[in-house]
Amino acid sequence: MFIYKEYDQAGLDRQYNNRGLVPDFADHLNLWEQKSEEALRSCLIYKDLPYGSGKPEILDLYPAPRPNGKTLVFIHGGYWQSMDKSNFRFVAPAFLPHGFHVILISYPLAPSASMHEIVASCAKALVWIADHIGEYGGDPESLYLAGHSAGGHLAAMMTTVKFGPPGVRLKGICALSGLYDLVPIQLSFVNDKIGMDTSTAEEFSPVRLDPIPDSRILLAVGGDESAEYHSQLEEMDSAWKNKSVSIEKHLWPGLNHFSILTAFADVTSDFHQKTMDWLTSNH
Repeated sequence: MFIYKEYDQAGLDRQYNNRGLVPDFADHLNLWEQKSEEALRSCLIYKDLPYGSGKPEILDLYPAPRPNGKTLVFIHGGYWQSMDKSNFRFVAPAFLPHGFHVILISYPLAPSASMHEIVASCAKALVWIADHIGEYGGDPESLYLAGHSAGGHLAAMMTTVKFGPPGVRLKGICALSGLYDLVPIQLSFVNDKIGMDTSTAEEFSPVRLDPIPDSRILLAVGGDESAEYHSQLEEMDSAWKNKSVSIEKHLWPGLNHFSILTAFADVTSDFHQKTMDWLTSNH
């Protein structure tokens, strides 16, 4: 029995089971842990700055070596129910040499937090950053946002009219392997801890929302990711491309759901260089 497109329950679950689809996923997680420990030792970090009253509402700020630089905010993945900023410290060292301040945020997770609360926390973090980045030498008018997987969904939500942070203008968002239609997520095993109903999945799907006009968006997916992740990108592009936004999309051959983030943070990779070209282009 099909429950979504041509997928039965087992087939749909398989499409979103990234660890099951990547046999060596643990190698990537181990590399991220090793590189994050190195970053903790080698980088100046303002740790656990509170942006809200909730316990998980904290962020780490890595100041750029020179003042008045751009700021890249990174939102981690984990299907809205696992991981936190400490697992992704390895992202920061790749962008600091380019003059970017880097900020990693943590946010409340399911099942303790609803999707509404998770999205609201991310918006709250961006408001705090815009208000305070000047105190750390950053330019509040040059804020960029990146996210991976569930973080890609949250990044996209931050550039919607309905849920974007009030008073904050993002210069661009980069969504890696993002999830933009939550209906298949609601129908899959991923929803076991999130507990979304159909109306919630629809309400928090960027493909069903209006983007803030003139937003710049880079969408990327690995060539070795599942068909559903490719569909997520194409559906997002189709939904927003005629709504007064600038969308650039990339499919990277040979990259899977984990290696795409490894490449994003690897200064020697073509994907990192392409991302930097996009971030530093004059817009």
